[in-house]
Amino acid sequence: MAALIAVGIGLGAEKLGRKISEKRLEKKEKKSAAEREAIYGTAESSTAGAVQNRRESRSERKSRKSEEARHEQEQVSRRRSVSEERVSDEEPPPRYEDVVRQDARRV
Repeated sequence: MAALIAVGIGLGAEKLGRKISEKRLEKKEKKSAAEREAIYGTAESSTAGAVQNRRESRSERKSRKSEEARHEQEQVSRRRSVSEERVSDEEPPPRYEDVVRQDARRV
C-alpha cells in the first residue's frame, strides 16, 4: 500500500514538474518574442521590416558621417582663419642665421 502511495506521489510530482517547466518555457518564448518585436517591429513584416530598418540605418549612418565631415571641415577652416589672424597681426620670428650672427657679435 505504501508503495502505491509513493508511486502516486512520484507521478504527481513529475506531472507538476513538467507543467512548471512548460510554463517557464512559455514565459521565455513570450519574452523573447516581445524583445524581437520591439527590435524588428511586428511579426507579420519582420523580414521586410528588418531589411527596411537596415537600409534606413545605413542611410542614417551615411548622412551622419557626411554631417560630421562637414562639421570637421568647418572647424578646420575656423582654426586656419584664427591662426592666420594671429600671424598677420604679429611679426614673424627671426631667422636662425640672424640669431646666430647676433650671438657671434656679442661674444
